[in-house]
Amino acid sequence: MSRKINNINRILAKRIKNGFYIFLIIFLALIIRLSYLSIYKYESYSSKIETQSTQKVNLNSGRGIIYDRNTSGYQVEYDVMQRGLKAQMKYANKIGASFVMVLGGNELAEKKAKLKNMETGEQTEIALDETFEENFDDIAVQYMFHDIVEDFEKECQ
Repeated sequence: MSRKINNINRILAKRIKNGFYIFLIIFLALIIRLSYLSIYKYESYSSKIETQSTQKVNLNSGRGIIYDRNTSGYQVEYDVMQRGLKAQMKYANKIGASFVMVLGGNELAEKKAKLKNMETGEQTEIALDETFEENFDDIAVQYMFHDIVEDFEKECQ
């Protein structure tokens, strides 16, 4: 029995020793590879880094507040990431926007934009002229009080 245990201990010691040597060989291979990359390939990698460096671009903020004539503010946000219309609508829905205005080249040429109520899905065409502020205020007020008006209409029936 003692001989069997000694035999198992020798085998186990050999396996541990072999495992250590394998670990040591892998570790040395990694150190050699790292040294090779950092010493011999330094020039090629440093030139690649310089050509692929980050470029700073100053953009105006995508958020802001538009004030009406009574200095009441509307929080606005516009897309600066050049996403598609569908992605922009998903984002507007995600942040809980009440209204979304679709304003592109065609709308600017026609001086009309589409204002979409995100809760009801209703779209209203709104003129981009001096009446814009008044028309938007009317639509916003209707939206703010639509629950009260609906409740009142139900009570009256």
